[in-house]
Amino acid sequence: MSPSSTEDFDIGMKLSLVGIGALLSSDDGAAKIERIIPGGPADRDGRLKAGDKIIAVAQGEKPSVDVMHFPLYRTVRLIRGEKGTPVVLTSIPGSDISGSVTVPIRLIRDEVKLEEQAAKGRIERAKGDDGVTRAFGIITLPAFYVDMKSKLKDREEFRSSCRDVAQLLRDMQTNDLAGIVLDLRNNGGGSLTEAVEMTGLFLKSGPVVQVKEAHGVQVLPDSDPGITYAGPLAVLENRQSASASE
Repeated sequence: MSPSSTEDFDIGMKLSLVGIGALLSSDDGAAKIERIIPGGPADRDGRLKAGDKIIAVAQGEKPSVDVMHFPLYRTVRLIRGEKGTPVVLTSIPGSDISGSVTVPIRLIRDEVKLEEQAAKGRIERAKGDDGVTRAFGIITLPAFYVDMKSKLKDREEFRSSCRDVAQLLRDMQTNDLAGIVLDLRNNGGGSLTEAVEMTGLFLKSGPVVQVKEAHGVQVLPDSDPGITYAGPLAVLENRQSASASE
């Protein structure tokens, strides 16, 4: 992957980035703020709003760089940086129809948690044809994520989709569940190892997937005999689900 693609992939895997905490899109040559991520520097500061347009970016006290008609990824790379460093954004408020008002906003970059991409669970109740209302656990997983760098350093508290789903399963089983639905619709994939380990939450042990490589076929097994959940399970997929979901 290219350096920018690698950076984006790492962000998706560890569910965090260092920046201002704003989701951007291109709009008439400017970087338009689609959404402010809760808990980030922009959210805490409160001045940037959805609909505002960023037209220039400065690194601390350095001169501003005009980002009009920049590719969006270049603007994003200018805004991201080292934690604790300042960035000054020149923005046009979305409320200014004329586009003549510019506002400089100085923010300090910080780590932003992308919690909306994390596994989430809830309990739903439905009445069957027999008139009995049953409880079902619904787990939604947008990606097979893992903080690879922390895992390689053997940190015990690294973030991973398998760990998060396992905790949700344990929490849900305190309810009298008739079954669990694992929603992998629109799951774009990620770490194949996480997908294998997550399969192990529902199986005793054995081969999970075969990977064909230049030197032969590699079998990735679940080697943990433990089972987190052994009850009825439904898995939802669609055409946007990556092969790891299968």
